[in-house]
Amino acid sequence: NERVHPPTGEYRPAYICHVRDNIKYSQKKMWHYAQFVKGLTVDEALKQLSFTQGKGAIIAKEVIEEAVEIAIKEHNVEFRSNLWVAESFATKAKIIRGAR
Repeated sequence: NERVHPPTGEYRPAYICHVRDNIKYSQKKMWHYAQFVKGLTVDEALKQLSFTQGKGAIIAKEVIEEAVEIAIKEHNVEFRSNLWVAESFATKAKIIRGAR
């Protein structure tokens, strides 16, 4: 969200990035849900994740819903049906040794 485009009047789709870090869930299990929603529209991704059982599906659904809310409130996206999931990653979180 750091790009600055001059107001030329041409159509430019919105580009919103949203991240949730340090989720207490295996990255290997979460990877399947991340690949599952990549390339889908937001509405279709939420619909598919609601029918998928598993903790990772619930987490992915919450993150997509947060991203939609941020896009509508802060970035002035007019229609949520125009949003889609371009990229989705599941990477390893930072491990803190000795913490309980």
